[in-house]
Amino acid sequence: MIIAITDRHILPPKTTFEEQLNNLLSSDVDYLVFREKDWPLESKKAFLEKVMKASEKHWHKVILHSDEWLALSLGIDKVHLGEKDLYRAKNKNIHYSSSVHGLDQIKTTREYPWLFQLIAPVAVTTCKPDASPLEANVLKEALAHANGPLVALGGINKANAQTFYQMGFRHLALRSSLMANEDLKPLIQSFRAMGF
Repeated sequence: MIIAITDRHILPPKTTFEEQLNNLLSSDVDYLVFREKDWPLESKKAFLEKVMKASEKHWHKVILHSDEWLALSLGIDKVHLGEKDLYRAKNKNIHYSSSVHGLDQIKTTREYPWLFQLIAPVAVTTCKPDASPLEANVLKEALAHANGPLVALGGINKANAQTFYQMGFRHLALRSSLMANEDLKPLIQSFRAMGF
């Protein structure tokens, strides 16, 4: 499984955020986590309604970060919860994914039927440059304890992805490498060829 995570601040030259979102949705990614947390609610809703019209047949891939009300109002049945909101996964009409940053969070949320859990950072990352990557032994133990797919996130690129595959990961999430890339198809194909 390959998951795209949005960031409207890192785009290819001459490409709008709307264009890149449509490119990602029509690509071979399995899900797209819409993570624009700093946008005001009404602006975010208007933008998503516009994109939804252009990419309606791929809309099943969209996971909205944090906002259950907005997701349901747009007909989106998937919501991603950050590490501080893991215990909010209670609405039976929503499929939840979550972010974790350690083994304890995985162990204490095993009873939830997660769509997937993102574990980060697995490598040095531009998103959170001060965060130390999780050690290999922690990642391997997390894989053993996860209730559902565990997805590697943070600093993953073509050069290091195989390391995580060899560790046992079969799923990865990408932000910078997808959001800033003009030619998504060969990049995604290269990760698929590695086994993701």
